[in-house]
Amino acid sequence: RSVSLIDRERTLSGMRFQTNVTNPSFMRRRRVVGVAASGCRLPTGGRFVLIRQSFWKPFMSKMPASTFRLVLLISCAHALVHTFELALPAVEQMIGDEYGVGKASMGALGMVWRLPFGLGAVLAGYLADRYGSRPLLIVYLVGCSMTAVLARWAPTFNILFLVMLAMGCFASIYHPAGLSLISRETTPETRGSALGLHGIIGSLGIAGAPFGAMLLFSS
Repeated sequence: RSVSLIDRERTLSGMRFQTNVTNPSFMRRRRVVGVAASGCRLPTGGRFVLIRQSFWKPFMSKMPASTFRLVLLISCAHALVHTFELALPAVEQMIGDEYGVGKASMGALGMVWRLPFGLGAVLAGYLADRYGSRPLLIVYLVGCSMTAVLARWAPTFNILFLVMLAMGCFASIYHPAGLSLISRETTPETRGSALGLHGIIGSLGIAGAPFGAMLLFSS
């Protein structure tokens, strides 16, 4: 009797396999799994599924798609704040020559940006707790963008000094607002991955400003 039951199960398994073989979506899934297991690349729309999924999988394994998109957007704002931060040191020699000031004045210009960037984080954290992180992130983005445009067209070094002071104040908003928003929107199981992605993309901004200056000087 047990032998007949085993044969019956084998027959049913064979029938299920034959049915699935006739299903195109099942065969496509089998092809994707087989290619991924073999380590080969599977082109889809000009991109490689295996590479893309293997990169994002550690971040999306337990994170909802909406939370992942939010973390990705905040991380881009993180990259931008470090681009603003390192844009001045990348071209400070050019700025000094344009305004006819020495190294001491350029050092003071760098200090006037970074001093409020650090000290202003205390006030920014308080405002983020009281009014929420999202409105403050908008203030940071708009404020830094506007002051960056003003810095380009500053007629005198003194005006540039004030503009950089204002930019440092706006930039101080990001870290308290951005990190608190990530902490609230993620769970203990996904917070580490979210902060890791946040750090990786922020590093792109650190490298982006000197790289952009290199392209500028090369041209």
